[in-house]
Amino acid sequence: MLTVFANIRINDKESLQHLKDSFHSFNTVSDNWLINVRGTLRVPAIEFLTKELGDKIILFQLLDDSRGWIENALQMLPHATHDYLLIWNEDHLNIAPQSELVAIVKEMAERKADYLLHSWWMFGAAHKAFEKLTLEKGKNIDVLRLTEERWQEARHNGHPYYILSLCGIYHKDLFTKILLKDRSKLPMLFSNNLYRGMTLLNRLGIQFPQRKYFHLINKVLDHRLRRFPKETPFDLEKAPDRVDMLPLTMAFSKRELFACIDDDLDVPGYQLIKRGAYPAPSLEEVTLEHEAQENLVSDEQREVLRIPLKKGEEYRRAYYEDSVRTLYLLEERLIVLSGSVNVRMGETQRTLSPHESVSVHPNIGYAITALEDATVAIIFPRRNGGKMRYYGLQGVQKTTI
Repeated sequence: MLTVFANIRINDKESLQHLKDSFHSFNTVSDNWLINVRGTLRVPAIEFLTKELGDKIILFQLLDDSRGWIENALQMLPHATHDYLLIWNEDHLNIAPQSELVAIVKEMAERKADYLLHSWWMFGAAHKAFEKLTLEKGKNIDVLRLTEERWQEARHNGHPYYILSLCGIYHKDLFTKILLKDRSKLPMLFSNNLYRGMTLLNRLGIQFPQRKYFHLINKVLDHRLRRFPKETPFDLEKAPDRVDMLPLTMAFSKRELFACIDDDLDVPGYQLIKRGAYPAPSLEEVTLEHEAQENLVSDEQREVLRIPLKKGEEYRRAYYEDSVRTLYLLEERLIVLSGSVNVRMGETQRTLSPHESVSVHPNIGYAITALEDATVAIIFPRRNGGKMRYYGLQGVQKTTI
């Protein structure tokens, strides 16, 4: 009952890895995947998806961004064989059972829902304001006929988010309606010139709040001004003032489905990296020659912590880079200089002897336990002043083995 729809750009290895991990988190939910990949790494992305999906995938080569994201999407849409579309964002990971996602879409169809926000749960904040309204309760979802009056009530209750997000499951009719309405927007030049004019008025001493008046003028023009270039999909997201999209029947999941891998948005600690939930725990073991070990420990481009441990002592370490958006995963190399240790990360663990090494992601958190008196070197790239947030127990702890 569900078509997966993706018109995405993959330009770097981080995005490519996110795509692969995101795919594996919900790869059984559909037999109809509409995929258009752009960007410098489109070929390896397509090779991966083609191998994984076989005849379930319909690939497009809509690479001319000057046509606009909407025009390309409208060319893809007729190939959707199901009534509901899951708009796939490669940097969001499904953390719910895949069978539950399928059950949710089935219930949306039974209750004639138009839309469900499948990510940006924000620890329940995205749902909270609507709980004060009269929701029609169901097994997997709650449903609300969202009118302008009820939307204003939700806003009054503190809902800070958009009416519609790209991270959504849409009925095909609603998604088509949005694409066709936004197809006729004015060129970006009109929006740029409007902002230039407002900036000039402010410089002349006339108080002219730009964001407020942009939205007022845009409303008068039936929202034909662009907020973003046509090559991007972001204008499809409907800001709080876009009540022209109402009424619609909105569904609410009873639990978190997808979550963003690397962005907090406006809720500190929301992203999966900061929760220690991404990537999957891994301890890749490598035996190093003495010369290679010495080169790593003495590399001036890296920082080195030498941790001496008595038998039975444990060293714990867990931290992440405390910024709203995480651009790169932190990675450390552990090398046993002497003795033997057990390294544990979640349910994964390894025993290491001298000159053996593993790579770890410290945002997940790990523990090193000395099986005998030992010294371990922790090696990581020198940082450029980024603020690190440590959590949980840190440093050497007494334990029993």
